[in-house]
Amino acid sequence: MVMGANRTLVRFRGLQKHTFYFHLKGSEFRFNHRHQDLIKPVLSMCKAFSLYQL
Repeated sequence: MVMGANRTLVRFRGLQKHTFYFHLKGSEFRFNHRHQDLIKPVLSMCKAFSLYQL
């Protein structure tokens, strides 16, 4: 995961302090589901949580 996170940081050329947590959680999610098709879990999360709850 460290290499993937480093690649992400290099691509964005650093992160802002207030968005670091979201980038970290996104990298963690992609790592934990790397052998799955990501469409199914993401769609199920979208159905469970609406944007109005944020």
